[in-house]
Amino acid sequence: MLEVRTCVFVALVVATISANSAEDYVLPAGVTVLTEEQLFNKLIGNTTYNGRWSTYWEPPSENQMGGRYREMHKKYGKNGGSWSIKGHLFCYNPETPPMSAHPGCHTYALNGDTIAQYRVNGTEEYSKWGRLKLVSGNPENL
Repeated sequence: MLEVRTCVFVALVVATISANSAEDYVLPAGVTVLTEEQLFNKLIGNTTYNGRWSTYWEPPSENQMGGRYREMHKKYGKNGGSWSIKGHLFCYNPETPPMSAHPGCHTYALNGDTIAQYRVNGTEEYSKWGRLKLVSGNPENL
């Protein structure tokens, strides 16, 4: 009987650790967000633009679901960082201040060339400059 209790206890501990280590997110209600493959095929190698900044998502050199990006912000200048794709989540991590205060993971929905960005809690990430626009390639040579 002690062996059964030990096995059940170990199974519960492993399940709890696994659930807590997975990144939790909520898909936005009524929205079809991009899959891992769609995120890679639509965003990577292209530029997103939003009135204040442009970001070029560089194709990866080794890791298919992770790489680097370069951006230009009208107020803060040039910046860069890393990106990764984890299922429905597109995550980015800026390297330098002040943008390093804004890393994060989001889900994305695409309508034509307009991108709606959603926080991990399922609410839309609003910006006073509007939604992101998807532009083919790297037209600003970032």
